[in-house]
Amino acid sequence: MIPTRIRVLMITGSLAGGGAERVTSTLLGRLDRSRFELGLALLRNRIEYPVPEDVECLLPASSVDGQEPLASVARRRPWVLAQAMRALSRQIDAFQPDVVLSNIDQVNCVTRLALRGGGVRPAWIARVGNNPDFESRLLRPLRWHVYRQANRVVANSQQLGQAVSRFYRLPAERVQTIGNPTDFAAIRTAAVQEIAEPWPGDEPLLVSVGRLVRQKRFDLLIDAVARVRRHTPVRLAICGDGPLRESLERQIARERLTAAVRLLGHCDNPYPWMQAATLFVLSSDHEGLPNALIEAQGLGIPAVATCCRYGPEEIVRHGITGLLTPVGDASGLSAAIWRLLVDPAGRAGMARQAVQSTLPAFDAQTVVGQWEELIEQQACGDRGLSRAA
Repeated sequence: MIPTRIRVLMITGSLAGGGAERVTSTLLGRLDRSRFELGLALLRNRIEYPVPEDVECLLPASSVDGQEPLASVARRRPWVLAQAMRALSRQIDAFQPDVVLSNIDQVNCVTRLALRGGGVRPAWIARVGNNPDFESRLLRPLRWHVYRQANRVVANSQQLGQAVSRFYRLPAERVQTIGNPTDFAAIRTAAVQEIAEPWPGDEPLLVSVGRLVRQKRFDLLIDAVARVRRHTPVRLAICGDGPLRESLERQIARERLTAAVRLLGHCDNPYPWMQAATLFVLSSDHEGLPNALIEAQGLGIPAVATCCRYGPEEIVRHGITGLLTPVGDASGLSAAIWRLLVDPAGRAGMARQAVQSTLPAFDAQTVVGQWEELIEQQACGDRGLSRAA
């Protein structure tokens, strides 16, 4: 018999800005309290997304740096993984969960080690949100073992789920696809707020959102904007910060785009910028299921996105809600942007179709219901860690 309420411990690196972290925050806020009692364990003490007051927060007992990714710390201080594992093992034993839900590749590895070293044997769900081919090579040998020990691995797109099953040689029934829960009502409310520092002018506005890291290929997007501006005026605003900021600033200056491209830094509320956009653009080399693209389409913003592995094909309906372009192709990206900029009627039709297509697939209520069903299934099943075949 399971208790009246299932005790669920969610584990993630931090609740700083990021798509996976936002998913954790949304689940913490929306899981049915009559059925679930929730805890949150963090490896790094950074909380920027909301955490409900009734969630028991287990702050990290390790010295993992609050800013730097775990894999980066581990490269310099290999003992950090062992330290984080021991601290997390104590937290799991203290909370006594029925189900553990871990999120993000590096955290999944630490969670597996912590479960192995602790006295509690909950069911374990590991969520994967990015292409496994591009995850940390440092942890690759460990990952092959880790995911074969999870009771269930959850991917956030169909294509990613197939890749995870293939990459880790998991039976198809051990991998489940659940999309990113998106609170479209809250996003629409946030989108009507005024932009703190508006950008005067009537030139068409492109908006993109994401960390300034190699994966997002903002260098490619800036190149594409330079090409478009040879034929028609356009501006670009990028919401996000990261290690490539200085490099991108140099590129903007080199391309003489200082008046046309703005790096806005981290935006607590990027939605007014999205709402003001003529087009939303995603230029990534790889993804899992990009939240910002879902949100923009839900706001009715036509999109131009690279058809990268994985996710954009499951969000953007090519020619109907936006356009998909080849990965790494600045010329193709600029041509798609130009094509939509000069077609106002086409954009208006895409805007309507984007809302109709996106809301049913990714609405938080629907997606959280899928998570609730999975958690209950795992809580009612075998609590022990599964054994690899």
